[in-house]
Amino acid sequence: MVSKTRLASFTLAVACAGLLILLQSLGGAAEAATPKCGGVGEKLCTTEAAKFEKTACPKGSFFDPRKGGECWSCPSGTHRTIFPVNEGKACERRASSSFSKAKYLGKRKMSKPSGAFFDPRKGGEWWKCPKNRPRRTAYAVTDKRACATKNIIGEKLSKAEFLGKVNKPTPKGAFVDPRNGGEFWTCSGDKRTVFSVTSNKACEKITKAAMMKAEYKGKFGCDKGSFFDPRKGGECWSCPSDYFRNANPVTHKASCTINVGLACDKGNIDIRGKCQKKGVCGKENQRPCLIVERVPSCNKGLAEDFIANKCIKTNVAICLTAVRIIKAGKKVGELA
Repeated sequence: MVSKTRLASFTLAVACAGLLILLQSLGGAAEAATPKCGGVGEKLCTTEAAKFEKTACPKGSFFDPRKGGECWSCPSGTHRTIFPVNEGKACERRASSSFSKAKYLGKRKMSKPSGAFFDPRKGGEWWKCPKNRPRRTAYAVTDKRACATKNIIGEKLSKAEFLGKVNKPTPKGAFVDPRNGGEFWTCSGDKRTVFSVTSNKACEKITKAAMMKAEYKGKFGCDKGSFFDPRKGGECWSCPSDYFRNANPVTHKASCTINVGLACDKGNIDIRGKCQKKGVCGKENQRPCLIVERVPSCNKGLAEDFIANKCIKTNVAICLTAVRIIKAGKKVGELA
Protein backbone atom coordinates (compact mmCIF):
# COMPACT_ATOMS: atom_id res chain seq x y z
CA MET A 1 0.00 0.00 0.00
CA VAL A 2 1.36 3.40 -1.00
CA SER A 3 2.16 5.64 1.94
CA LYS A 4 0.53 9.03 2.32
CA THR A 5 3.94 10.77 2.06
CA ARG A 6 4.72 9.11 -1.30
CA LEU A 7 1.25 9.96 -2.61
CA ALA A 8 1.68 13.61 -1.68
CA SER A 9 5.12 13.72 -3.37
CA PHE A 10 3.71 12.13 -6.53
CA THR A 11 0.82 14.61 -6.63
CA LEU A 12 3.22 17.53 -6.24
CA ALA A 13 5.45 16.21 -9.03
CA VAL A 14 2.48 15.91 -11.43
CA ALA A 15 1.41 19.44 -10.57
CA CYS A 16 4.91 20.75 -11.14
CA ALA A 17 5.12 18.98 -14.53
CA GLY A 18 1.81 20.49 -15.60
CA LEU A 19 2.95 23.90 -14.43
CA LEU A 20 6.17 23.57 -16.46
CA ILE A 21 4.16 22.86 -19.63
CA LEU A 22 1.92 25.85 -18.93
CA LEU A 23 4.90 28.16 -18.42
CA GLN A 24 6.43 27.02 -21.73
CA SER A 25 3.19 27.69 -23.62
CA LEU A 26 2.92 31.19 -22.16
CA GLY A 27 6.57 32.06 -22.50
CA GLY A 28 6.10 34.47 -25.44
CA ALA A 29 2.93 36.19 -24.25
CA ALA A 30 3.17 39.99 -24.29
CA GLU A 31 1.43 42.36 -21.95
CA ALA A 32 -0.99 44.74 -23.61
CA ALA A 33 -0.17 48.44 -23.20
CA THR A 34 -2.70 51.02 -22.12
CA PRO A 35 -2.52 54.72 -22.86
CA LYS A 36 -3.99 55.62 -19.45
CA CYS A 37 -1.89 56.21 -16.36
CA GLY A 38 -2.10 56.59 -12.59
CA GLY A 39 -5.02 54.21 -11.97
CA VAL A 40 -4.92 50.68 -10.57
CA GLY A 41 -3.02 48.44 -12.98
CA GLU A 42 -2.10 51.39 -15.20
CA LYS A 43 1.37 52.72 -16.07
CA LEU A 44 3.00 55.51 -14.08
CA CYS A 45 2.20 59.07 -15.12
CA THR A 46 5.46 60.68 -16.26
CA THR A 47 5.02 63.08 -19.18
CA GLU A 48 2.17 64.49 -21.25
CA ALA A 49 1.76 66.84 -24.23
CA ALA A 50 1.10 70.54 -23.68
CA LYS A 51 -2.15 72.03 -25.01
CA PHE A 52 -2.21 75.07 -27.32
CA GLU A 53 -4.46 77.78 -25.91
CA LYS A 54 -4.07 80.86 -28.13
CA THR A 55 -1.56 83.27 -29.67
CA ALA A 56 -0.08 85.66 -27.14
CA CYS A 57 -1.07 88.60 -29.35
CA PRO A 58 -4.27 88.85 -31.47
CA LYS A 59 -4.03 87.55 -35.03
CA GLY A 60 -2.37 90.07 -37.34
CA SER A 61 -0.52 91.83 -34.51
CA PHE A 62 3.03 91.51 -33.17
CA PHE A 63 4.80 91.56 -29.80
CA ASP A 64 6.79 94.54 -28.53
CA PRO A 65 8.66 94.45 -25.18
CA ARG A 66 7.57 98.01 -24.29
CA LYS A 67 6.11 98.30 -20.76
CA GLY A 68 6.52 94.61 -20.04
CA GLY A 69 4.97 93.45 -23.30
CA GLU A 70 2.39 94.92 -25.69
CA CYS A 71 0.64 93.91 -28.89
CA TRP A 72 0.69 96.22 -31.94
CA SER A 73 -0.21 95.97 -35.63
CA CYS A 74 0.92 97.72 -38.82
CA PRO A 75 -1.55 98.85 -41.52
CA SER A 76 -2.26 96.35 -44.30
CA GLY A 77 0.50 96.27 -46.90
CA THR A 78 3.17 97.60 -44.55
CA HIS A 79 5.86 96.04 -42.40
CA ARG A 80 7.52 96.74 -39.06
CA THR A 81 10.63 98.95 -39.04
CA ILE A 82 13.49 99.31 -36.51
CA PHE A 83 12.04 102.52 -35.08
CA PRO A 84 10.18 102.54 -31.71
CA VAL A 85 6.69 101.09 -31.94
CA ASN A 86 5.06 104.26 -30.56
CA GLU A 87 6.65 106.59 -33.14
CA GLY A 88 5.39 107.69 -36.55
CA LYS A 89 8.00 105.56 -38.35
CA ALA A 90 7.06 102.24 -36.73
CA CYS A 91 5.68 100.85 -40.00
CA GLU A 92 6.78 101.25 -43.62
CA ARG A 93 5.14 100.78 -46.98
CA ARG A 94 7.86 99.86 -49.47
CA ALA A 95 8.15 101.60 -52.85
CA SER A 96 6.49 99.58 -55.60
CA SER A 97 5.33 99.79 -59.20
CA SER A 98 2.71 98.12 -61.37
CA PHE A 99 1.88 98.19 -65.10
CA SER A 100 -1.45 98.78 -66.82
CA LYS A 101 -3.00 99.55 -70.23
CA ALA A 102 -3.35 103.05 -71.68
CA LYS A 103 -6.81 104.37 -72.63
CA TYR A 104 -7.50 105.42 -76.24
CA LEU A 105 -9.16 108.86 -76.56
CA GLY A 106 -9.33 109.33 -80.32
CA LYS A 107 -7.53 110.56 -83.46
CA ARG A 108 -5.33 113.60 -83.25
CA LYS A 109 -6.27 114.98 -86.68
CA MET A 110 -9.73 116.25 -87.46
CA SER A 111 -11.18 114.78 -90.66
CA LYS A 112 -11.72 117.30 -93.46
CA PRO A 113 -15.29 118.60 -93.19
CA SER A 114 -17.48 118.59 -96.32
CA GLY A 115 -16.80 121.67 -98.51
CA ALA A 116 -13.92 122.84 -96.31
CA PHE A 117 -10.44 123.94 -97.31
CA PHE A 118 -7.08 123.75 -95.51
CA ASP A 119 -5.22 126.79 -94.28
CA PRO A 120 -1.69 126.48 -92.78
CA ARG A 121 -2.44 129.11 -90.15
CA LYS A 122 -1.43 128.03 -86.60
CA GLY A 123 -0.32 124.56 -87.63
CA GLY A 124 -3.31 123.89 -89.91
CA GLU A 125 -6.98 124.85 -89.82
CA TRP A 126 -10.20 123.95 -91.63
CA TRP A 127 -12.26 126.82 -93.11
CA LYS A 128 -15.30 127.02 -95.36
CA CYS A 129 -16.71 129.67 -97.72
CA PRO A 130 -20.46 130.34 -97.98
CA LYS A 131 -22.29 128.52 -100.76
CA ASN A 132 -23.02 131.82 -102.57
CA ARG A 133 -19.36 132.90 -102.19
CA PRO A 134 -17.53 129.60 -102.91
CA ARG A 135 -14.33 131.06 -104.39
CA ARG A 136 -11.30 131.63 -102.16
CA THR A 137 -9.59 135.02 -102.64
CA ALA A 138 -5.99 136.05 -102.02
CA TYR A 139 -6.88 137.80 -98.80
CA ALA A 140 -5.98 136.21 -95.47
CA VAL A 141 -8.40 133.54 -94.33
CA THR A 142 -9.36 135.74 -91.39
CA ASP A 143 -10.11 138.74 -93.64
CA LYS A 144 -13.72 139.63 -94.31
CA ARG A 145 -12.90 139.36 -98.03
CA ALA A 146 -11.57 135.78 -97.85
CA CYS A 147 -14.40 134.41 -100.03
CA ALA A 148 -16.02 135.66 -103.28
CA THR A 149 -18.62 134.80 -105.91
CA LYS A 150 -17.64 132.61 -108.87
CA ASN A 151 -17.70 135.55 -111.33
CA ILE A 152 -14.79 137.89 -110.99
CA ILE A 153 -16.59 140.70 -112.81
CA GLY A 154 -18.98 142.21 -110.39
CA GLU A 155 -17.76 139.87 -107.67
CA LYS A 156 -19.11 140.05 -104.20
CA LEU A 157 -16.95 139.30 -101.17
CA SER A 158 -17.56 137.74 -97.69
CA LYS A 159 -15.66 136.22 -94.76
CA ALA A 160 -14.84 132.48 -94.39
CA GLU A 161 -16.18 130.30 -91.56
CA PHE A 162 -13.70 128.66 -89.18
CA LEU A 163 -14.46 124.92 -88.70
CA GLY A 164 -11.62 123.81 -86.46
CA LYS A 165 -7.98 122.89 -86.23
CA VAL A 166 -6.56 120.07 -88.27
CA ASN A 167 -4.77 118.83 -85.13
CA LYS A 168 -7.19 118.73 -82.22
CA PRO A 169 -6.02 120.22 -78.93
CA THR A 170 -4.52 117.61 -76.62
CA PRO A 171 -7.06 116.66 -73.92
CA LYS A 172 -6.03 117.26 -70.33
CA GLY A 173 -3.89 114.44 -69.02
CA ALA A 174 -3.49 112.86 -72.48
CA PHE A 175 -0.46 112.36 -74.70
CA VAL A 176 0.04 112.06 -78.48
CA ASP A 177 1.21 108.78 -79.97
CA PRO A 178 2.31 108.79 -83.66
CA ARG A 179 0.44 105.53 -84.32
CA ASN A 180 -1.92 105.72 -87.35
CA GLY A 181 -1.02 109.35 -88.10
CA GLY A 182 -1.42 110.51 -84.51
CA GLU A 183 -3.67 109.40 -81.64
CA PHE A 184 -4.58 110.63 -78.18
CA TRP A 185 -4.07 108.26 -75.24
CA THR A 186 -4.05 108.63 -71.46
CA CYS A 187 -2.48 106.79 -68.54
CA SER A 188 -4.97 108.32 -66.09
CA GLY A 189 -2.29 110.07 -64.10
CA ASP A 190 0.25 107.24 -64.22
CA LYS A 191 3.61 107.37 -65.96
CA ARG A 192 4.03 106.51 -69.69
CA THR A 193 6.55 103.71 -70.28
CA VAL A 194 8.74 102.84 -73.30
CA PHE A 195 6.46 99.95 -74.26
CA SER A 196 3.97 100.14 -77.14
CA VAL A 197 0.89 102.25 -76.44
CA THR A 198 -1.28 99.17 -77.05
CA SER A 199 0.76 97.01 -74.64
CA ASN A 200 -0.38 95.90 -71.19
CA LYS A 201 2.71 97.72 -69.92
CA ALA A 202 2.01 101.09 -71.63
CA CYS A 203 1.54 102.79 -68.24
CA GLU A 204 3.30 102.40 -64.89
CA LYS A 205 1.99 103.30 -61.45
CA ILE A 206 4.74 104.09 -58.96
CA THR A 207 3.97 104.00 -55.25
CA LYS A 208 6.50 105.83 -53.16
CA ALA A 209 7.79 104.48 -49.85
CA ALA A 210 6.01 105.90 -46.82
CA MET A 211 6.34 105.73 -43.05
CA MET A 212 3.31 105.49 -40.75
CA LYS A 213 2.19 104.70 -37.21
CA ALA A 214 1.48 101.29 -35.68
CA GLU A 215 -1.81 100.65 -33.87
CA TYR A 216 -1.88 99.53 -30.23
CA LYS A 217 -3.93 96.32 -29.79
CA GLY A 218 -3.59 95.61 -26.09
CA LYS A 219 -1.44 94.15 -23.36
CA PHE A 220 0.65 91.11 -24.23
CA GLY A 221 0.36 87.95 -22.14
CA CYS A 222 -1.19 84.57 -21.44
CA ASP A 223 -4.15 83.74 -19.23
CA LYS A 224 -3.71 82.32 -15.74
CA GLY A 225 -2.78 78.66 -15.83
CA SER A 226 -1.01 78.89 -19.20
CA PHE A 227 2.56 79.79 -20.14
CA PHE A 228 4.28 81.74 -22.91
CA ASP A 229 6.31 80.12 -25.71
CA PRO A 230 8.15 82.23 -28.37
CA ARG A 231 7.06 79.89 -31.18
CA LYS A 232 5.61 81.77 -34.18
CA GLY A 233 6.00 85.16 -32.56
CA GLY A 234 4.47 84.15 -29.22
CA GLU A 235 1.92 81.51 -28.20
CA CYS A 236 0.15 80.47 -24.99
CA TRP A 237 0.16 76.80 -23.95
CA SER A 238 -0.85 74.88 -20.82
CA CYS A 239 0.19 71.66 -19.07
CA PRO A 240 -2.34 69.26 -17.49
CA SER A 241 -3.06 69.73 -13.80
CA ASP A 242 -0.15 68.57 -11.56
CA TYR A 243 2.29 68.75 -14.49
CA PHE A 244 5.03 71.30 -15.12
CA ARG A 245 6.79 72.49 -18.30
CA ASN A 246 10.07 70.69 -19.10
CA ALA A 247 12.88 71.42 -21.61
CA ASN A 248 11.31 69.57 -24.57
CA PRO A 249 9.90 71.67 -27.45
CA VAL A 250 6.37 72.83 -26.64
CA THR A 251 4.97 70.78 -29.54
CA HIS A 252 6.66 67.56 -28.29
CA LYS A 253 4.36 64.81 -27.02
CA ALA A 254 6.28 64.87 -23.72
CA SER A 255 6.60 68.62 -23.10
CA CYS A 256 5.10 68.44 -19.58
CA THR A 257 6.35 66.40 -16.59
CA ILE A 258 4.33 65.12 -13.61
CA ASN A 259 5.12 66.67 -10.22
CA VAL A 260 7.18 64.54 -7.81
CA GLY A 261 5.13 61.96 -5.92
CA LEU A 262 2.12 62.14 -8.26
CA ALA A 263 3.01 59.36 -10.72
CA CYS A 264 0.05 57.39 -9.37
CA ASP A 265 -3.42 58.53 -8.36
CA LYS A 266 -4.09 59.22 -4.68
CA GLY A 267 -4.23 55.95 -2.72
CA ASN A 268 -2.11 54.07 -5.28
CA ILE A 269 1.61 53.25 -5.16
CA ASP A 270 4.31 52.36 -7.69
CA ILE A 271 4.77 48.61 -7.95
CA ARG A 272 7.32 47.62 -10.59
CA GLY A 273 6.41 50.51 -12.87
CA LYS A 274 2.64 50.17 -12.46
CA CYS A 275 0.19 51.77 -10.11
CA GLN A 276 -1.48 49.47 -7.59
CA LYS A 277 -3.90 50.05 -4.69
CA LYS A 278 -1.99 50.68 -1.47
CA GLY A 279 -2.59 48.03 1.19
CA VAL A 280 -4.26 45.52 -1.16
CA CYS A 281 -1.56 42.87 -0.77
CA GLY A 282 -0.35 39.78 1.11
CA LYS A 283 -3.23 37.40 0.39
CA GLU A 284 -3.05 34.45 -2.00
CA ASN A 285 -2.59 35.65 -5.63
CA GLN A 286 -2.21 39.24 -4.43
CA ARG A 287 1.06 41.08 -4.76
CA PRO A 288 3.53 40.91 -1.87
CA CYS A 289 3.32 43.91 0.45
CA LEU A 290 6.10 46.48 0.50
CA ILE A 291 7.99 47.16 3.71
CA VAL A 292 6.18 50.51 3.97
CA GLU A 293 2.87 48.63 3.92
CA ARG A 294 3.50 45.71 6.34
CA VAL A 295 5.83 42.88 7.35
CA PRO A 296 5.82 40.01 6.44
CA SER A 297 5.04 40.55 2.78
CA CYS A 298 2.68 37.56 2.49
CA ASN A 299 0.16 36.01 4.90
CA LYS A 300 0.97 32.91 6.95
CA GLY A 301 1.36 29.78 4.80
CA LEU A 302 2.17 31.84 1.70
CA ALA A 303 5.46 32.79 0.05
CA GLU A 304 6.53 35.26 -2.62
CA ASP A 305 6.67 34.31 -6.28
CA PHE A 306 9.42 36.79 -7.18
CA ILE A 307 8.91 36.38 -10.93
CA ALA A 308 5.12 36.81 -11.01
CA ASN A 309 5.28 39.17 -8.01
CA LYS A 310 2.43 37.59 -6.07
CA CYS A 311 1.81 35.55 -2.93
CA ILE A 312 1.29 31.82 -3.48
CA LYS A 313 1.18 28.72 -1.27
CA THR A 314 4.57 27.82 0.13
CA ASN A 315 4.67 24.34 -1.44
CA VAL A 316 3.76 25.78 -4.87
CA ALA A 317 6.52 28.37 -4.48
CA ILE A 318 9.01 25.55 -3.85
CA CYS A 319 7.73 23.73 -6.95
CA LEU A 320 8.02 26.86 -9.13
CA THR A 321 11.55 27.45 -7.92
CA ALA A 322 12.50 23.89 -8.87
CA VAL A 323 10.91 24.24 -12.33
CA ARG A 324 12.72 27.50 -13.01
CA ILE A 325 16.04 25.98 -11.95
CA ILE A 326 15.44 23.13 -14.43
CA LYS A 327 14.63 25.58 -17.25
CA ALA A 328 17.68 27.67 -16.45
CA GLY A 329 19.82 24.54 -16.53
CA LYS A 330 18.51 23.60 -19.94
CA LYS A 331 19.35 27.03 -21.35
CA VAL A 332 22.88 26.86 -19.94
CA GLY A 333 23.28 23.41 -21.51
CA GLU A 334 22.11 24.72 -24.91
CA LEU A 335 24.64 27.54 -24.78
CA ALA A 336 27.53 25.23 -23.77
